[in-house]
Amino acid sequence: MAPTPLNLSKSRIADLERHIVGLKDKKFDGLPDKYVCYSPEYVGFHSRRFAVLLTILESLGTTQESKLLDVGPTFTSILFHHHFNCTVDSLSFSPDETTPFGTNYEFDLNRSQRKETWRTDLGGYDAVVFAEVIEHLYTAPSVALEYLKSLVKPGGYILVQTPNALGIKQRLQLLAGKHPYEEINPDPNSPNHFRESTLAELVRYSQGAGLEVVHAAHYNYFNPTFRQKNKRIRPWMGALFFRISDFLPSRLKRGMTVVCRRPLTP
Repeated sequence: MAPTPLNLSKSRIADLERHIVGLKDKKFDGLPDKYVCYSPEYVGFHSRRFAVLLTILESLGTTQESKLLDVGPTFTSILFHHHFNCTVDSLSFSPDETTPFGTNYEFDLNRSQRKETWRTDLGGYDAVVFAEVIEHLYTAPSVALEYLKSLVKPGGYILVQTPNALGIKQRLQLLAGKHPYEEINPDPNSPNHFRESTLAELVRYSQGAGLEVVHAAHYNYFNPTFRQKNKRIRPWMGALFFRISDFLPSRLKRGMTVVCRRPLTP
């Protein structure tokens, strides 16, 4: 595994992180309520992860003329459109509809197991953002990535983010005799995590789908300072854990990002 690293500025990530935390209270004029149903805790918890995505998209040359696809859209569709003022389509369980950012297409990526069930009436994207979704699929990641590759222009990119299956949190929970992973949710539209991956696996899945890996790295970008779900974790405890995690060996960090490129020729 020897991907070429992107030139990502840590100071730029930090600047964007501060900006995104400030956006959590911003009112986006004219947006229906369904597009602003995010919590300040959610935005804060993911703010550094969002900043990494924006920094990567900037480094890839994303502009107002770019066309993005956001898989499993959340706050990111708002963020990308707000930041780049470009078209941001989405792929989700929701019915086909025009959104304030582009068009939403209904498609369950678990159906990508068979090419005859692929949805083919969309594509031509400069970049596909496949963030915090792959762990929710019960189908093979390489199969889903092969389908997403068909939606990207030759020379275009797929940005994958997912938790590190071997992160410090999971290891500590195992040592404490606790199961480190969520139970599968009976709701098929919100199944929780079927399986988390390692960075080496994620690179292998991408290469198996015929993609060129241009960046693969572990990141500390989940900020428990903002986590309100677990009341036992006080904000100061979360802030301390987050700061210490910056200095952990890479393989112990809780997040991973892989950037793949669709080759110019088949």
